[in-house]
Amino acid sequence: MRANSNLWLPLMCCLLTMGYSTMTQAQVAKGRSQPTSFEIKPKNATSTSANRGKKRPPIVHFFTEKGEKIASNSTIETKKNQILVKGKIVADYGIKSIVINGANFGKSNDGNISVYFPAPRANNGNKVVVTDGNGAKTTFTFNIRNTTKGAAKIVARATNDTKGPVIKLTSAFATRGLKKKNVYQINGDKAEITGELQDASGIKSLTINGKSVSVFDNRKFQYIYPLTAKKTEVAIKATDNNNNTSVLKFILEKTNQAVNPNETNLYLVSIGISKFKKREYNLTYADDDAQGIYKTFTAPQNKKLFKNIKSKILLNEQATRTNIIKSFQWLRKNATAKDLVVLFIASHGFNEDDNFYILPHDGNPDELLVSGVNWSALAITLSRLACRKMVFVDACHSAQLGEDLVKTRGANASDIRKAQQILKRKEYGTVLFSAASKAESSLEAPRWKHGAFTLAVMEALSGKADKNGDGIVFLSELNLYTLERVKELTKGAQHPSLQNPASITQLPLCIVR
Repeated sequence: MRANSNLWLPLMCCLLTMGYSTMTQAQVAKGRSQPTSFEIKPKNATSTSANRGKKRPPIVHFFTEKGEKIASNSTIETKKNQILVKGKIVADYGIKSIVINGANFGKSNDGNISVYFPAPRANNGNKVVVTDGNGAKTTFTFNIRNTTKGAAKIVARATNDTKGPVIKLTSAFATRGLKKKNVYQINGDKAEITGELQDASGIKSLTINGKSVSVFDNRKFQYIYPLTAKKTEVAIKATDNNNNTSVLKFILEKTNQAVNPNETNLYLVSIGISKFKKREYNLTYADDDAQGIYKTFTAPQNKKLFKNIKSKILLNEQATRTNIIKSFQWLRKNATAKDLVVLFIASHGFNEDDNFYILPHDGNPDELLVSGVNWSALAITLSRLACRKMVFVDACHSAQLGEDLVKTRGANASDIRKAQQILKRKEYGTVLFSAASKAESSLEAPRWKHGAFTLAVMEALSGKADKNGDGIVFLSELNLYTLERVKELTKGAQHPSLQNPASITQLPLCIVR
């Protein structure tokens, strides 16, 4: 029986996650199935034909600096020579490009943009064209007029930019102080180079020692640089859309201090529920994906990385409310500050009275208070673990893209923020790896047999993310591989986002040889 995912308001918190699906009658006859997922469903949700897989173009909203909404084709009057306009873009298939008055503004993976527009005496006819990953376009026009006599003639900052991008290094090694000017010490054979870029016209390209590096949210970058010599000169070159360039140079110096990860124990809880007492909620891949994560982290080679690997796996009938809560208590009782906790949950989720609930095998969506697993209880358990944690969760609803049925693991941005805030209230190393940015959906398709994010994560942990060939997949490598792979699989329609505290930089996850 197919779950009515069109009714569901997903969490898509995907604090590193997976999703799943049921089967249509036609697919059952053919022996094929499509993925479903961990989903958030408000009890008062309604289903309409308008929200079943239609390809809507990007939705564009603009506001003044004071928060007043700007209507399309309207005129804004001001006594300033220029005004700051803030925009919010919602694109089901991601934002491919933003063109403002004929100039490429770049991308905004979170859907937020801020641009200074000129305010001449005559209406200036501003035009913003947004194109999504599916090729759909939305055009928004408005006028700005300066009511001051003799107002100066100026041009928009985004199209009259003559300065190169500002490059700010945010790597952990850059915060520890310098041995001497522009020389940073690195403990290990590779350095995680992270930073932020600022530029009025948007970033066109970024290279580190000549190698192209992806820029996220039009400003952030991350790159793992292998250190083969005692000292390595690094040059970061950024070019904006007006072809202005900036270069930041520094030296990385290796130290000989060895790090022994074998003092760390891995505590893994993997939960996957495809079969429920209420059969109408049955899923397809939840239990299989939980087993996949379990096998990945408990592989024999990982015994070289961790002192001990202690794990629990709860599938289908085993994943009752009582057993799930006991698994959380097991983590709290045993994990210590030096350990790593990995929690994977594949099931349904519901939103009731502003509370999130995970649906266990024996749960009843109509009685969540007494039969569901309260998300806040999970958050409290994690907050009391003074160690590093990684949480895998996702959500989705169905949408039809062309002839190939692709599942979009959609999300309500406010739900995402609430769930993340819950987990971060007493944060001590909780890694949040979102499958997609706030303005996007997380995609999955039968041809992948997983979500795009899920497939990328599993490929990464199996060794494809090990770019420098040292046989270990680090968190930063997982992040970089997943970002590029998901972008490739979804043709730029989806962009995962990693949020990790300063206490976690080079976290080893798996050994691949």
